[in-house]
Amino acid sequence: MPLCDCKWKCGLEVKPGNRFIHGHNFRGVKQSSEHIEKLRLANTGKKHTVESIEKIRRAQLGKPSNKKGKTFEEMYGEEKTNILKNNLSFIQTGQKRSEEVKANMKIAHNRPEVVEKHRQANTISTNRPKAIEKNRAKAIRQLEDPNSKFRPPTKTFNTSIEKIMKAIFEKLNVQYIFQKHISTKLVDFYIPHKNLIIECDGTYWHGRPEQEKIDRERDDLFRSLGYKIKRLSEARINELKIIHGVNY
Repeated sequence: MPLCDCKWKCGLEVKPGNRFIHGHNFRGVKQSSEHIEKLRLANTGKKHTVESIEKIRRAQLGKPSNKKGKTFEEMYGEEKTNILKNNLSFIQTGQKRSEEVKANMKIAHNRPEVVEKHRQANTISTNRPKAIEKNRAKAIRQLEDPNSKFRPPTKTFNTSIEKIMKAIFEKLNVQYIFQKHISTKLVDFYIPHKNLIIECDGTYWHGRPEQEKIDRERDDLFRSLGYKIKRLSEARINELKIIHGVNY
């Protein structure tokens, strides 16, 4: 078998009748912009045949990619990466995929190995400290937005014991916030200058065993966020009503 006659002296065998392995004689040679444009126009609209695609696939089969795990910046540098991204964005603008392409993409994305790969990647990315902090900040913004669909609903009525506590606070000139959103919860009263949450527990609702567990979990959440928490039973609130002589 004849050897490649390129100026790089690679010493590789070539097919009979050929002098070079395809492309070897042009390595390191910069093509003019006119020649590049000529090649582009000549290849515009051309598609690989099925045989050619299969040949390329078999040639690359089993070969590790030298780009795997690398970012565009690592492969091409920041300046060229920005150019490539802008070109890709420009090319794809306004493009519409055919129904056949959409169906093929759906099949490819729903393969078990692909689904599992994406699940693992998402698990790793969402558990990073920066991602956790970013998601936490996003959740806080959504909860503070009065028009957000993620905001816990505000009650449309006040219970009798809540009305009593309102009257007591107003008589004692205590500054309070009624039905304040904290984290993903809605608390009955919040006393800002004491950093204190006050919950009014009605006998019927909060006397159930399952509700007691929920209340403990809420209290643990508020304490973990740095709040003090005080629960007042219905009986205790009625006592305070008598003590302070309030009427609602």
